[in-house]
Amino acid sequence: MGPLNLLIKNHKHKIIPGKKSIEELLIYLKSKVDIIEISNCDIINTLLYREGITLVNSLYNHCLKLTLDELEYSIFHIINNEKSSYYYDNNYACISSVQTENIIFVAFEKQTRYIKSNSNKLMMELIIEQSITQYDYDNETSIFFDYLGRFDRYCKGEY
Repeated sequence: MGPLNLLIKNHKHKIIPGKKSIEELLIYLKSKVDIIEISNCDIINTLLYREGITLVNSLYNHCLKLTLDELEYSIFHIINNEKSSYYYDNNYACISSVQTENIIFVAFEKQTRYIKSNSNKLMMELIIEQSITQYDYDNETSIFFDYLGRFDRYCKGEY
């Protein structure tokens, strides 16, 4: 049995298709941590611009074919408190060598529903919670296999 067939056998039955909206993911996120929406942060905007270059050429933009200028993000700062200490106490990437405080952020691209965070664990949890469409699930598309690989890594604690 090949590696893809093994992933399908081990995990497909655990996946619940039905891709969640950003609003649904925000409810999930707020149940885990306290957040504040931020409208403008030069450091994060620079990071998202670089991420956007990759996003416009990715699977997640294949049908929409958005340009870099058409990407729109909702950005949230994860408040560093007892509720979010798990994420702050574990590995996350500083977003700049000049930043004066450690912050974790989550950004949602509004049209593609792409998720970016400087906390790999939190980002992986959000991606798993988001799930995939019924179409991707039924037809085992490239997005299905991308999600399946992430699901496998998440189950193994690899984030």
